[in-house]
Amino acid sequence: MVFDISKTGTLENIKANYCTNEVFAEASKEAASKWQYSPAENKGKPVIRKGVATTMSFRLTNSWGVMIPSQTGYLSIRKDRELTPPPGNSRQAYSDWIDETYVTEMPCGDLVS
Repeated sequence: MVFDISKTGTLENIKANYCTNEVFAEASKEAASKWQYSPAENKGKPVIRKGVATTMSFRLTNSWGVMIPSQTGYLSIRKDRELTPPPGNSRQAYSDWIDETYVTEMPCGDLVS
């Protein structure tokens, strides 16, 4: 996300400069438009701050609230497991299956949106 902070602390010129998928661009801009900052000051007077950049992350969950593994390479399936979720409708069983099936290859940090 790149934006300017106005003299009143609201965001202007909001751009989603990089998204892993375009579906996140509008949601990112909408969320950022609700943010409020303390404006920068110069000699005690508020000034516009241009080109502020930050990263916004989305962590998607299924209907049980369990995080859905990323398709961007942060998590990968273990070679000795099949990609078949457990039968039934148990949140705990699904969560355990995720923990047993996927391994982290890189730090599971920002799933950049």
